[in-house]
Amino acid sequence: MEDAGIMGVVVVGVGIAGKIRIRDLKDPEFNPDQCWKLIGFISRRKHEIEGVDQLTEEEALTRSDVHAFIICTEPGAHQPLIRKALDNGKNVLVEYPVTISVAAAKELYQLAEQKDLVLHEENIALLSPAFEALEKKLKTLPPVTKAELCLTANYNGWSEDFSKSGLPFIGGISHIQLMYKLFGDLTPTGGRLEVTDKGFTAVGELTTKSKCAVVLTISRFKERVTREKILKFYFEDGTELVDGPEGGPPPKTDSGVATTGPKKPGLFMKDFLIFVDKIKGERDKSADVQRSIYCMEVAEGIHKYMTQ
Repeated sequence: MEDAGIMGVVVVGVGIAGKIRIRDLKDPEFNPDQCWKLIGFISRRKHEIEGVDQLTEEEALTRSDVHAFIICTEPGAHQPLIRKALDNGKNVLVEYPVTISVAAAKELYQLAEQKDLVLHEENIALLSPAFEALEKKLKTLPPVTKAELCLTANYNGWSEDFSKSGLPFIGGISHIQLMYKLFGDLTPTGGRLEVTDKGFTAVGELTTKSKCAVVLTISRFKERVTREKILKFYFEDGTELVDGPEGGPPPKTDSGVATTGPKKPGLFMKDFLIFVDKIKGERDKSADVQRSIYCMEVAEGIHKYMTQ
């Protein structure tokens, strides 16, 4: 890379995630060794962001000082842009899901491998202190016989349009990845989708190797509702564990601000630092790629039940 190894980065999309990415990449406290430089951002609309240039897609793809794209757009737009970036020699960090079909994801991961580039799918939920604490706690408790995850949220501009977000458990692949991280291999056993004028509810049923039942429920509504993600675990000894609003609110995780001492990176910055380590060759890529593809296959297995 040019400029004594400095990695030039472009952010695509300036919604909530894109703005946090830009904010953190601009912060010199997170980049004391000047490993990267924010070159600019790309958006379909005109924006004014202090100290950051708005670029065209073509300009970013062809500039020699741009080495990495961070894609924060609707999932249906990921595939063509990832392909263009990889074809132009750029590493890619993309918000989940990497694409809205497992066939496309496999093709793009293979292309990245062929070009010796990094294609990294974000899932900041797996990096949160709340999840890390839950993972440790479950290891100390009796075997789980049933696990439930229930998400309630608003529409967000594309989750309600399956052509833009993928079917519910592709758009919500984070939830499958969470259960995979906790329990290992998952087998789809059922799926239901109900769409009404008010919103939709999708239910996915899975089982683990140890025959633990896993039920995932995603409910999204047109009208504003309080966003909640609740996990419930039922144990062999008859006890239960609730993780989420009913069991106490999880800590705030994305501000990156410490009340005392040096500023701590938030979840998006932690994710970016993993991406940087992969580019440097200091972190293995294969496990994350395997998880990404495997969980998309599980999602597509759930969706097959919805069409029967």
